[in-house]
Amino acid sequence: MLYKFLHESERSTLADMKKHFKAVPKTSLYYYYRSLVMIKYLENDLETTMKYLKKAEEELRYYEKSGLGFWKLERTLFQSLQEKIASPNKMTELSI
Repeated sequence: MLYKFLHESERSTLADMKKHFKAVPKTSLYYYYRSLVMIKYLENDLETTMKYLKKAEEELRYYEKSGLGFWKLERTLFQSLQEKIASPNKMTELSI
């Protein structure tokens, strides 16, 4: 879902994202919120996008404390998501 959003944005439709979102478990709040960021962004609901972006950031910070290496990769991916959302076409400033 994230790969398609970041790298195949011309083919990322809201319906497609919602279909993939059904497989995201609520038990992993970071992935759940990150997925909602993409959906709300595609719905042009920037206020809610920011809400879920902040929640995903909080969850990611919590998980990073574990010291597991893959959370560093998740941080990089999350930063790519933030950059995409902060593009001049949608928002001028992204603040978390």
